[in-house]
Amino acid sequence: MDRVYELCEREGGCLCMPWDILQQFAAKERPDESELQDILHALQADGYLDVILSDRKGEPVYVITLRPGGYTYRRESLQEKRNIAFRVGLAVAGAVLSFLVGLLLRVIFS
Repeated sequence: MDRVYELCEREGGCLCMPWDILQQFAAKERPDESELQDILHALQADGYLDVILSDRKGEPVYVITLRPGGYTYRRESLQEKRNIAFRVGLAVAGAVLSFLVGLLLRVIFS
């Protein structure tokens, strides 16, 4: 979704060839065109975007339009990262507090 969002965020939609999306992937994680089509249809089913497969001069072209879920994707992604960081911080703080309470009890009862 990050790669499609970067292409379509300005106008809310874009006209792109499969290679335009695929070249944004690193070489090791780059899917083939059939996997890309499956990914785009999954994102369409999740309500992030609308995809229409068209043909321009004999080459496949995707017409992608962001839905409301697609517009809020970046904000939701950032919020999810913040929630994970908060939970990790809370777990670390709880472990440190537990360790300090254990030391305090050891000092009191010895």
